[in-house]
Amino acid sequence: MKPCPFCGCTKSKIIECDCDTWRTCVECNASTASFASSKEANAAWNAARVYEDFTRSNGVGRIAAERKRQRDKEGFTDAHDDSHKNGQLAMAGACYAMGTLDIYTGTVRAVHGLHRKAGIIERPHLVWPWAPEWDKRSKHSRLRQLEIAGALIAAEIDRLVRGGHR
Repeated sequence: MKPCPFCGCTKSKIIECDCDTWRTCVECNASTASFASSKEANAAWNAARVYEDFTRSNGVGRIAAERKRQRDKEGFTDAHDDSHKNGQLAMAGACYAMGTLDIYTGTVRAVHGLHRKAGIIERPHLVWPWAPEWDKRSKHSRLRQLEIAGALIAAEIDRLVRGGHR
């Protein structure tokens, strides 16, 4: 098999579930579409063109890329994530998904269809799980906020799975 065209990892594996089969990277968890056979999944993996299109235009690919960046560039390892035992990763992800609020003027940006009178929207800085200097939502575009939100939620899911939660 060719290396992952997304992260360059040389380790990938076939996953079979019911009648679907796909190939996935063991490092970044990016994968091909589902196919009827491993032969088709392998062919799709080796035809990196299909996979590259998927990762650039697909939300899952963007989230996987951000999660990989968090691990590789920020050093947020499994051990680091496991230290956040009270749902802080999920809460930070929810805050990023919600968008930004200028706490000084009270203006809501990128929070569509929600009423400002709802307490969590009125004062989202009160639910931010860490020190204010770690809240970097306002420096990112809306698309980037959602990529980070998805990666933080994925980190929380991984933490729970490692801890034996179902």
